[in-house]
Amino acid sequence: QPALSRSVQKLEAEIGQPLLERKSRSVALTEAGTLMQARVRALALRAIEQSHEQETAWRDAVIR
Repeated sequence: QPALSRSVQKLEAEIGQPLLERKSRSVALTEAGTLMQARVRALALRAIEQSHEQETAWRDAVIR
């Protein structure tokens, strides 16, 4: 967990806002964390879609 904590803290420092609200026994996303989560999900989905499109294009090229 220390490596993950350092990575999150580094990201928080880069964007200048906390992403997590840390409590003694729990952690929750801040508003900035929720926005970041949504953006990262959208980017990941787009990357997956592009990967599938490339795979389909390569298959089509091989079949021809």
